[in-house]
Amino acid sequence: MKPPALSCLRCGALFILWSLAACVTSNPFPLASAGQYSQHIANQDALERAAEAESRLNFSEAGMWMDRYEQQQDAVLDEGFWFHRAAIAERGGDVNRALEVRQKLLLLRPDDVWLRIDIADDLQQVGRDLEAVEMLAAPLENVESQNYALQALVELHTRFEHYGAAAQAAERLAARYEEEGAAHEARLWWQQASTLYEKNHNLRAATLTMEKALVGVNLAEEEARALARLHAFELGEPENVADAIGLVRYHTDPDHRLAGVRYLAREPFPQDVTLFEMVLQDPDPRVVRVALAELSVRSQRGRVQAILPLLENPSPEIKIAALRALGALATLAEVPKLLDFLIPEDRTLFRVARASLIAVCDTRLSIEMDPELEQRRKLRELWLAWEASQLPH
Repeated sequence: MKPPALSCLRCGALFILWSLAACVTSNPFPLASAGQYSQHIANQDALERAAEAESRLNFSEAGMWMDRYEQQQDAVLDEGFWFHRAAIAERGGDVNRALEVRQKLLLLRPDDVWLRIDIADDLQQVGRDLEAVEMLAAPLENVESQNYALQALVELHTRFEHYGAAAQAAERLAARYEEEGAAHEARLWWQQASTLYEKNHNLRAATLTMEKALVGVNLAEEEARALARLHAFELGEPENVADAIGLVRYHTDPDHRLAGVRYLAREPFPQDVTLFEMVLQDPDPRVVRVALAELSVRSQRGRVQAILPLLENPSPEIKIAALRALGALATLAEVPKLLDFLIPEDRTLFRVARASLIAVCDTRLSIEMDPELEQRRKLRELWLAWEASQLPH
C-alpha cells in the first residue's frame, strides 16, 4: 500500500468503473504494443474476467486480463480504461506498471495535478526521488492546481526529511494565498513554514515566517513582548538592554552575541561593569575585545581581577586588548605583569606593554615612539631597573 499522505489528495476518478470503458469514446492511448497473446478471447469476455478477478481482490489477475483486452484490435483504449489500469496495477502492488501507464497519460493531460501527484508518489516508491520532486515543481496554468501541487510538494519533501526545501515550498504556498486574499490559508502555511524551518535548525527563518503568520493578529501585550524578545534573540536585533543581555549571555551564535555586546556598548546601564567582566569569558575574540574596550572606560582603576587571566589567552588579539585595558585600569601592583610582556623581539606586544607601563607609572624612559630591536632591549633593561628602584619587593 502507498503511504497515505499523497494518496489522500487523489481524485476519485482513479477508480472509475472500468465497465464503462467500452461505452466511452476518447482518443486512443499511445501505448506501444506489448505483442500478441497466443490465446485470444472476445473483448467482452476479457473485461468480464478482469471484473470477476477484481471482485475477488486478485488485482494481478485483473491486470493480466486488462492487458489481454488491450491487445484486441477493436479494444476501446480511452483515458477511463487507462486510469483504471493504473489503479489496478497500484492495488496489485505493481508500482512500475502504474507508473508506466500514468506517465503516458500525462502526455495527454499535462495539467492534471492529481495525475502528477500520483506519478510523484510512484516515483518516490521506486526510489526516483529527484524526479518525484520535479514532477510536482513543474509550473501549471491553473492557480488552484498549482496550490495543490505545492501542498503535495511540501508533503513529499517532509517525507524525505528535506525540511529546508519543504519550508521553502510552504513559503511559496503562503505567498500565493496572500496574493489571492486568502489570509487564513496564508497564515496556516506561514506557520507550517516556521515549523519546518525549526526542524531544519534555521531559527532565523523560523522566526521571520512566524512573524508573517502573526501579521494582523491582535496579540496581547505580554505575547507581543515575548515575540519581540524572540525576534531579538533569533535575529540578533536587540531593541533594548534586556534583549542585548539575553543575546550576550545565552545565544550560541557568536555574531548574535557580538550584536548584543555592541548594543550594550552604546550607553551606560545598571551593573554594566559586572556584565562586561562576565563577557570576558566569551570564546569569540571579537566579543571579548568589545568588552575590554568598554571596561577601559567604565570600570575603575585597580579592578583588574577579571582582566589579568586574559594575559595568558592564546589569542594574540585578546592578549593585546587586555594589555591596553590594563593601561587604563592597572595600578603599580600590576607593573611586574606588564613587564613580562615588554618583549623586545615582539614589536607589537612591546609597543602595547610599553604604552600601558607609561600610563600606569606616569613615567617615560625614552622619547622614541617606535624604537628598533637594540633600542627595545635597552628600554627593557631601563624599565626593569626602574621597577627595582621604585617598587617595593
